[in-house]
Amino acid sequence: MSETSLGEILVSMGVLREDQRYAATEYQQLAGCPLTFGEVLLHHGYCTKEQIDEALKLQTRLRSKKPHEVAAAV
Repeated sequence: MSETSLGEILVSMGVLREDQRYAATEYQQLAGCPLTFGEVLLHHGYCTKEQIDEALKLQTRLRSKKPHEVAAAV
């Protein structure tokens, strides 16, 4: 995984489909939505709060690691 975006993490976890990630991103951008990406996912019913919380924890760990440690974490 080259990026550590919430959407990419959820897709890699098998929680979110790529088309859902795209739809949520489009909704957030086109609607001028004040919601966070995670809130948009919850609003559309794509993920549970627990799944998003788990992905956010993984995102924090991935962003704090050096590149060679990221590969081992995923």
